[in-house]
Amino acid sequence: MSEGWDELSVEVAREEAEALGARLLELGSSGLMEAPGDGRAPRQLWDEGPEPPPPATLLLTAWFRPDQRARVAAGLPTELTLRWRALTDTDWLAASQASFAPIALSERLVVAPPWDAPPGALVIEPGQGFGTGDHPTTRLAWQLVEELLEGAAPPARLLDVGCGSGILALAAARHGVAAAGIDVEAEAVAEAHLNAERNGLVAEFTTTPLAEVPGRFPLVVANLHAELILRLLPDLIARVGERLVLAGILGAERAARVDEACRAAGLVLERELRAEEWRARRWRRA
Repeated sequence: MSEGWDELSVEVAREEAEALGARLLELGSSGLMEAPGDGRAPRQLWDEGPEPPPPATLLLTAWFRPDQRARVAAGLPTELTLRWRALTDTDWLAASQASFAPIALSERLVVAPPWDAPPGALVIEPGQGFGTGDHPTTRLAWQLVEELLEGAAPPARLLDVGCGSGILALAAARHGVAAAGIDVEAEAVAEAHLNAERNGLVAEFTTTPLAEVPGRFPLVVANLHAELILRLLPDLIARVGERLVLAGILGAERAARVDEACRAAGLVLERELRAEEWRARRWRRA
């Protein structure tokens, strides 16, 4: 059995955090995490308005082997309040795996991690690529896609813009759709390829910029935040052969802006869904 790890948390004034972080690394920390000391949530890409003032304090978290604890304590200023917590290797694994349970995206689609996958599930390894199925926007987007795939004239091809883990494209591929996905993150594209292999599916994933993707697709899906959707909308519409599914839109005001832009571009709203404050839309060419 492994000896495990000890987790150290220290709250310090913001101007002292850089020096303390460097000192923790010098003392042998295996990793370092920094968070606002006041517990505020990180600012998101879709947050608007002026930047809030920086927090007065920062919380630094570092990890050491248990036999390093005494040396670390002796190497830090005595006025600091050190909060230690003992971890075991099992804690890391169990905590990580427990946070990723099988999720039903619909009555016919269950997404699950490799260690807890029921028969017939789409297996997605949690990683850097967004999309394990647990976010409302993924479920909304898939519902709008699945309705088309089970309809009288399902689309033969699909383009997933911002594909992340590949979950939407791979779920479509299970229906026999020629699915492709693009993402700006090479790591996400690599994970999407691995997820395709895990499920024995064929889908094309690349980092090709949207503006350079050739041709049109009967169905284009973009599960992004509203500001990015608006920025990409001309290129999204240029790739749409028949329908466009937009998800990841937070709040009524952002949804109204996206709706206005889509209507101005000549699209017709076909279906809309909502989960809490998240909105999703399916548009079609007039």
